[in-house]
Amino acid sequence: MHISIYFSLTSLLLLFVFVGRVQPVVFDVNNYGGKADGNAWKEACSATGSNRVVVPKGTYSIGLTDLNGPCKGAMELQVRGTLVSPINPSEHTKDNWIIFAYIDRFTLSGGGTFDGQGQVAWKQNNCGRNPKCKRFPVSLWFDFITNSVIQNILKIFP
Repeated sequence: MHISIYFSLTSLLLLFVFVGRVQPVVFDVNNYGGKADGNAWKEACSATGSNRVVVPKGTYSIGLTDLNGPCKGAMELQVRGTLVSPINPSEHTKDNWIIFAYIDRFTLSGGGTFDGQGQVAWKQNNCGRNPKCKRFPVSLWFDFITNSVIQNILKIFP
């Protein structure tokens, strides 16, 4: 009798563990025209449950982008490829290249690269000689991010 109760309780516990591990819904940027333009993020953020935006291996040009919450569930941005910033100073209309803001339960991961085009950008920088120069944006900006993790990301500074 005790063995059957023990077995039943163990089975019930395992059921709760497996049911509690719901896999996140994946939003691949290639399904949004192959552009890292924030559209996959917007759809994932507005969906309930845990969601993952994936930037697969490859090189993606991405302009000044705001990836904002609040989101309806936990969010992960998994960057496997390389995100490349604009190098034309006229395209830098804001102080930040990519902004993550107002997100709770956020994970940034994937082993990918945020390339701020530093080698090209600094050649165009004349701020040492011109105090009224056009400053380049900060590459990544995090604002009001809570309960979050950033891991396994390479950032090449501008």
